[in-house]
Amino acid sequence: KNYILLIALLVTLWLTWRSSEQSKVIEVSAPTRLLPVNLPPNSVKSINQLTLISRTIAPSQVNLFNAPPRSLPDKVSVQIPAKLSIVQVIKPVAPALPFKYLGRIQTESGNELLLEVQGEVTSIKQGDLLQGQYKVLAINESVTGLQIQFLYIPLNQTQTLYVQAAR
Repeated sequence: KNYILLIALLVTLWLTWRSSEQSKVIEVSAPTRLLPVNLPPNSVKSINQLTLISRTIAPSQVNLFNAPPRSLPDKVSVQIPAKLSIVQVIKPVAPALPFKYLGRIQTESGNELLLEVQGEVTSIKQGDLLQGQYKVLAINESVTGLQIQFLYIPLNQTQTLYVQAAR
């Protein structure tokens, strides 16, 4: 196993040495496109040579490294084109109800419903507050089933838990 690694290392070293011995020849061809007609005078000495004209630039008066920090404006007004002025605002949505209907129970104060709330059985009635975020707004019974309406307090959104009637 070690012999294979040694042979691979020697071959790699030999190929590296061979490639460094060969001189690298770079071929440069003549330009294949024509020069533009509207070049300034005296900028082209011949068709194969182009001379750049240097410009003088005044030195900067601002030292960027020691410049005092600039203050930002209090308000910035931006004009938005009419095409971009319509923005769709996505409203947050209350999470899915974390309750499961288990049944009902007869108590001294009347009928109460049993829900599973985070693994615990809880009896509820209208006006109860669950998990500090859900308020029981209404409990409606019909022939088709039961509807329990909750208010998700953080977003002030109502949600309904539907329970079909047993047939």
